[in-house]
Amino acid sequence: MAEEKMLTEGEAIIIKDLLKECLESYQTKGETVTDKDWLKDVFMKKINGITEKNALKDAETIVETVNSISKNLYEMEQSGQQGISKESWLANYIQQDMAENAMNEQQEDLSLFDDSIYRQNMILAGQPIGEYTENDIVEDITEDGYTSYQLKEVALDIGKNASAYGIQSAASTVGTMLAAKIMEGEDIKANQIIQEAFQSGVNSSMQIVASGALKIASENQLLQCFPQTTPVEIIASVSSVGIEGAKILARVASGEITITKAIEQFGRLGVSVVKNLWTIGKNTSVKEVVKRFLPFLGPQFTVIAETVGTILSFMGGTEFGKLIVDTKVKVANVAKTVAKTAVQGLQKAKQFVSNGIKKAKKVFSKIFS
Repeated sequence: MAEEKMLTEGEAIIIKDLLKECLESYQTKGETVTDKDWLKDVFMKKINGITEKNALKDAETIVETVNSISKNLYEMEQSGQQGISKESWLANYIQQDMAENAMNEQQEDLSLFDDSIYRQNMILAGQPIGEYTENDIVEDITEDGYTSYQLKEVALDIGKNASAYGIQSAASTVGTMLAAKIMEGEDIKANQIIQEAFQSGVNSSMQIVASGALKIASENQLLQCFPQTTPVEIIASVSSVGIEGAKILARVASGEITITKAIEQFGRLGVSVVKNLWTIGKNTSVKEVVKRFLPFLGPQFTVIAETVGTILSFMGGTEFGKLIVDTKVKVANVAKTVAKTAVQGLQKAKQFVSNGIKKAKKVFSKIFS
C-alpha cells in the first residue's frame, strides 16, 4: 500500500469551510425536505459535473450507511445488556451469514477479510507488517472447509480486530488537535441545536452534514487522502465515527459515562463500521471490499473523523468545542494503554492461527495490483 497521506492544516480549513456552508444550508432546509433530498440538492449545486441520478444514488447510500451504523450501535447496546460482547455480536452475525452458504470460496473470503482488518490495525498501531507473499498467504483450508469451531474462531477474530480498531481511534488526538488549532481565536456563541444533536443518541443530522461536506471535498478533489474515487460508504462511515465519537466525549464531559465506558463505546464504533463493510462484501464481493474500501481504514480515517467531529463541536460554541478537546485528551491517555494491550493480543492470536487454522488463500499482492 502506498504511504498514508495525512490531513494538512490547509485541508482541515477546507473541511471547516465546507462544514460551515453545509451546516448553514441544513439548518435552513424546510421541515418537509428529507435528508436524502437535501444531500442530493447540495451535491447538484456543489459537485462539478455530477448527474442528478448519481447525486440521488450517493445521497441514498449516505443516509443508509449513517442509519445502519446507528442501528448497529443500538443493537450492540441491547446485546450488551444481555451479556453479549460487541465482538461476539459481530461474530454471531458473520456466522449466520456463513451458515447460509458455507462454500469454501466464502471461507477463503472470510480469512481474507480478517487478515485485511488485522493489517489495518497494525498500520494504525504504527507496526506495518509488510507486503504479503504467497508463502505467507496460502492456507490449508481442508477440502471439507472450516470446522464449526474454526469458523467461530475466525469470526470472533474479526470481531476482536474490529473492536481494537475502534479503540485505537479513541487513543488518537491528531485530528482533534489539528481542528483545535484551526478553530483557535474564533469566538462562537453556543448553538443549542448543535449541542443537542451531539448529546442525542438518535439524532443523525450532524452525520448527514459532515457526509455532505466530505463528499463535496472528495468529488472536487480538494483532499489528497480522500480522492475522487473514495467510496461514498467510507465517507459516511468517517462522518459517523467522527460525530458519534464526539457524542461519546460529550457524555463523558457531562458525567453520564466513565472514560472506561467511553473506550468500550469507541470499540463499538469500530465494530459497526466493519460490520457494514462485511455486509457490502457479502452482497457484492469481499475481494472488492478489501481492494476498494479497507485501504481507507488507516490513520487518515481516524484523523479526518476526529477533525470533523471536533470542528462541528466548536461550531456548537467555543466553550463546547474546548470541552470536547479536553475530554478527548483525557480519554486518549487511558485508551492508549487499552489499545496497546488489544494490539498485543491480536499479534499473539495471529501467531497462533498462522500455524494452521487460517490465512487468506488469495495473494494480497494480486488483490492490490
